[in-house]
Amino acid sequence: MKTRRVEYFSCFNPQDFPGIFRKIDDSVLSLRKSGLDAENRNFLANFRGFIDFAFSLFKTNADVVVVRNFFQIPIFFPVFVYLRLRRKYLVIDIPTPLAVVLKEFDLRERMSKWAIRARKGMVSLFYPYALFPFNRVIHYAEESAYFSFGLKGKIELMANGIDVERYELKKKDVSLAENSIVLLAVAKVSAWHGFDRVLSGISNYVSSKSADIDLKLYIAGDGDEIENLKKIAERLKISENVSFLGFKSHNQLGAYFDIADIGVSSLGLHRKGLDSASSLKTREYAARGLPMIVSGQDLDLLPNPHFAHLVPNSDEPIDMLKVIRWYESLPKNGINREVIRSFALERMDFKNKVKFFLP
Repeated sequence: MKTRRVEYFSCFNPQDFPGIFRKIDDSVLSLRKSGLDAENRNFLANFRGFIDFAFSLFKTNADVVVVRNFFQIPIFFPVFVYLRLRRKYLVIDIPTPLAVVLKEFDLRERMSKWAIRARKGMVSLFYPYALFPFNRVIHYAEESAYFSFGLKGKIELMANGIDVERYELKKKDVSLAENSIVLLAVAKVSAWHGFDRVLSGISNYVSSKSADIDLKLYIAGDGDEIENLKKIAERLKISENVSFLGFKSHNQLGAYFDIADIGVSSLGLHRKGLDSASSLKTREYAARGLPMIVSGQDLDLLPNPHFAHLVPNSDEPIDMLKVIRWYESLPKNGINREVIRSFALERMDFKNKVKFFLP
């Protein structure tokens, strides 16, 4: 099969999830750079959007159809069967293992119990059978045996990718200046990001006798967990060390990346039952030349590079003294922003991952 056109279909509001939309856009741009005619086909997650999504799938002339998974996918099962009969190559992009999705529903504080039960029921009842029409099933972490039933030969485990060239290299290089360290955490903040571990770590450090470095944490993003983090910061009496920036656009974030010393990736994977993940923010940090704190395994960070400080995948507070000593050691080990960005270009750029989406 000679692939000429690829269309990537998704259903969500880009304003609510700008990082996800940018990731899909990066994927499409990389497909174009590889010589393919590729298009990002996004629809809003409402009744009208679902109708448009179905009709656009029904009429597509693409050779390869990539679909980002969402829990209503089973509704469109007949459409996917029809596309297979038309000899289309179907790829389902599953950002989070379905077994973990069930746990995520329980962690969503703003969702009613009825809505949680309905979503969990749909996922448990109709998956993995809803995925049977697809030629390839892309995962970024190991799936459970139940949700892998009948799909073993179709599953590809890969790490997330981004278009590194779309991210500007940060201005500040890796160096400890003026006895201060700025940490930056960017996310649509939920409990599984584990930022409370950093707050507890900062509290432990500032109350210790060895506290000679001024630690500042900037949290950029909105989300279910923000109010809880504010309460934790107040209770721990570290409000002066923590700034909640709210939602920031891609362009607005540039100024904060320029002054940041360390990026904070997802540190609560264990709360979703995960030992490994493929965080998009980890890739953005690397693309911008920013050292980072990570937990769990990441396929692109094996073996773990020196610029990524690996902490236990647990609830224990982050040991900020160890973080400081690690950061101080980076220049001595030849780590600077260009080295980190070069790593991202070699290991994390989507141009190296295009093959997973093609026959």
